[in-house]
Amino acid sequence: MLRSAHLCILLTSLVLVIILSFLTLEQSSTQIISEQFLQLKQSQSAPNLLAIMLTCILSLNVILPVPASLASVYAVSSLDNLLAPAVIWLGLTLSSLIGYWLGAKLNQVLSLNTSSSPVAYKTEKNTNRVTAVILVLFRAIPVLAETSIIAAGLIRFPIRQFILLVSLTNAGLAFAYTYLGNLASKSEAILFLIIAGIVLPTSVVLAQKIFQILLHFYRSNNHNINNKEQQKQPSTRLAPPLNNTLQSHSSIHEQCPIIFTQDLWAMKDTHKSPLLMLLNNQKKQQETLTICCIIDENVSKQQSNLRLRIQHFFNACQHVNLISPPIIISEKEQEKQSTIIKKLYPLFSQNALNKHSQIIAIGGGSLFDAVSFTVNTCYQGLPFIRVPSTVLSASDTSIKDQSNINIFSNGSPLSNVSRPLAVFNDFSLLNRSTTQDKHAGLVLIIKIAILKDAQFFNWLEVNANALFHCCPKENQYAIQRCAQLALQHTTSTAHFHEQEIISPLEYGHWSAYKLKKLSQDPLNDAQALAIGICLDAYYSTRIGLLHQDYSIRIVKLFNRVGFSLWHNALFDNTRGELTLLKGLDEFRLKFGPTLHIPLLTSIGYSKTIHNIDHDVMKEAVEDLFRWHQQTDHLLPKQRVVA
Repeated sequence: MLRSAHLCILLTSLVLVIILSFLTLEQSSTQIISEQFLQLKQSQSAPNLLAIMLTCILSLNVILPVPASLASVYAVSSLDNLLAPAVIWLGLTLSSLIGYWLGAKLNQVLSLNTSSSPVAYKTEKNTNRVTAVILVLFRAIPVLAETSIIAAGLIRFPIRQFILLVSLTNAGLAFAYTYLGNLASKSEAILFLIIAGIVLPTSVVLAQKIFQILLHFYRSNNHNINNKEQQKQPSTRLAPPLNNTLQSHSSIHEQCPIIFTQDLWAMKDTHKSPLLMLLNNQKKQQETLTICCIIDENVSKQQSNLRLRIQHFFNACQHVNLISPPIIISEKEQEKQSTIIKKLYPLFSQNALNKHSQIIAIGGGSLFDAVSFTVNTCYQGLPFIRVPSTVLSASDTSIKDQSNINIFSNGSPLSNVSRPLAVFNDFSLLNRSTTQDKHAGLVLIIKIAILKDAQFFNWLEVNANALFHCCPKENQYAIQRCAQLALQHTTSTAHFHEQEIISPLEYGHWSAYKLKKLSQDPLNDAQALAIGICLDAYYSTRIGLLHQDYSIRIVKLFNRVGFSLWHNALFDNTRGELTLLKGLDEFRLKFGPTLHIPLLTSIGYSKTIHNIDHDVMKEAVEDLFRWHQQTDHLLPKQRVVA
């Protein structure tokens, strides 16, 4: 935002220069133009030549001390009723663009920078509103018209809005000049001209507002009719139990059971262990099954005896050979996934592992990606079992069919697609994860509910307090239901044959990715995604896709489970444009030349759009900021922050 002192000095100087030029040069320049006009008219020149001359005079009105009313009167008196208003409108509009360009160049020469603080951003928006009113009111008043035009460029008034305003105002003035004729140059006509300039812009703005209200009413009413069940009060009882084994039923996928269990490595009744039963089904009779177990270092620290328990478990099993104690993958190795791959390839080769062996990985998404990529590119592929250690990986990353490896410095990942042999969600392991991990998983659970199941979202609202305090019973149901919904989406035929290219599960990701890059402090991934989800919900409401009640319910739920929905990087801007919006171009590169952004139409329903209105998205950012100011102090203790 321009400093107010600098702006006042510049505008005052500008007014004085324009007034001085009018006082000293108006009479001589008016006389010269009048003489040229009379000569052309007496010589009976073609109307086109007169039209070109008058257009040039009007377009240079911003820098020449010639009243626009004089040139307009000449146009009306010498041209027909259709050509005259066209010439006046074109000349005035070109003059406006030249004045805006001069102001923008002055801004550039003086290097007047903008600030990215929230207060400055709100001040800039208010300044733009006042400027819009001034542009319309002053357009017919000499000196003030030129000053307001140049000032608009000086403060970087949005160019699209500027062109729309001056085009409509100039159209009103053109018709007013045509109607008044020779009377337009009289001082008594100034009030009529001001009113004429106001009518068209005001009418268009009012029509736009009425259309938005009617469209919003129609869509919200339509959603209410189609989704009456969502209006019911959610039950306060715990949702009914789900099956402990989720099975994909898709001809596209191989069978991939997702099994929920307690204490996977328990020594009691090992013959009934779901893991052992699965392994026995994979090996031939009397054949010894070779197993390699890989563990995230953080999991090993949380359960210091886990490696020993795994060794004892497999030692008690017949025809099973654990090649070595479980291999620990450090946090440092996970930061550079190529290190894991270089570590595992020689290990698999030295122990002659093949497609009849089994690889078991215990950890989170980063470890799963690295191990999955390795086993799928090793020999003819190695069977792979996932045991998630975090709520996030249990809800989504253990189910997904794509692994991404960040090897190159430019951030472009290597990817491959495959399904694990099975996924074991061990709640005794998940319950030991940190509170931060559990809260991070809640973002994904809420996102899946928003996109796929309104009743599940209702349940989350009722049990938000229990989820914030990580109550095991509610956590287990939430993880299980989220995994079920994610699996249904991943294995559905529609998912693999989407014509819209992008998955609805990418909802909220475009801004989350960009916000992570903009934040100077290490922003928590979960908080970035929560902010992105809420920002897109507000945008959906702004364009009439989503009823306001739903967007409020979404941000309230995130607040109730402890998320602060703001980061000052949201207000970073470059030359008046939010830097966050550059994330749209970066997101577009992931899915092709056309932008694909999934947006909510109701809880449980979404659609993909291909264009984002930057001005509306700025308003959505302001909506989120206002919500943050009103509610941040009300968040529960131990909230989730960066």
